[in-house]
Amino acid sequence: MASLALKDGTGPVDEEGVNPACAVKADPGDRRRRLRRRDERRRARLICSLKIAAVCGIILCLGLYGPNLYKLERIRAEIADLQAQCVEWEQRNLEVMALIEYARSDAFVRQAARERLGLVDQGAVLYVAQVPGTGTTKPTEGVGSSGSSQALALSLPSGH
Repeated sequence: MASLALKDGTGPVDEEGVNPACAVKADPGDRRRRLRRRDERRRARLICSLKIAAVCGIILCLGLYGPNLYKLERIRAEIADLQAQCVEWEQRNLEVMALIEYARSDAFVRQAARERLGLVDQGAVLYVAQVPGTGTTKPTEGVGSSGSSQALALSLPSGH
């Protein structure tokens, strides 16, 4: 094998262009500092890589689950609206049920017979009064044979 020599006749050189025979031996503390710096750079790169991975993960999660979270919030709002409507309809239902119960009572039947059919209870006297100037009649119910007084209610136009 051939040996390499510099132009001035000295021995071979290493990769950095320094003759190993002439090189000053490095201080052991110097090597520790270089290793420590290398470890710090590795740690810094690792931390940077972890930060980038975390940001990418968050972006990925928001991209995948963000629209679903928005839909979920809209559905929850719709559920709240429907529950409010349900309460409102339950109240209306109770009102209608009360009206149905009243329609089944004798008082409603008597009132409807008086107002719509012009009928009166047995023993009662029906007075029909004609309001002057209008040509309309208004039936009023007086107390019959068992009552203490008879009354006639009329609505007269103002000015008379």
